[in-house]
Amino acid sequence: MQARVFGGLRVGGLTDAEVGSRKARTLLAVLLLARGAPVRADRLAEVLWGDAPPERPAEQLGVLVSRPRRLHGPDALQRIGEGYAAGLLATDLIEFEAPPTPRPGWRRGRSGPR
Repeated sequence: MQARVFGGLRVGGLTDAEVGSRKARTLLAVLLLARGAPVRADRLAEVLWGDAPPERPAEQLGVLVSRPRRLHGPDALQRIGEGYAAGLLATDLIEFEAPPTPRPGWRRGRSGPR
């Protein structure tokens, strides 16, 4: 399953409504941008609700995590320690961070052709 974060969150061929609510999409985007590293639940709550968290933020996070898990399998979003991590990878983020492929006629460290 491909996920993309540049130009708006896209997961496979799903529509925004199929991915989930605005908060669910924000949660997924934050986890995808962490590139598989866990993000603490308190940090996720801060990003999602700011200064007005729900009465039980941990329960609400569990609800937001349940939809992507249902759609993409239990490994899509994983509970790790006191946070969550994305099992999906943002393919466009990986492509953006990859070193450029050298082209014939170009040398490293120069701004133009040889």
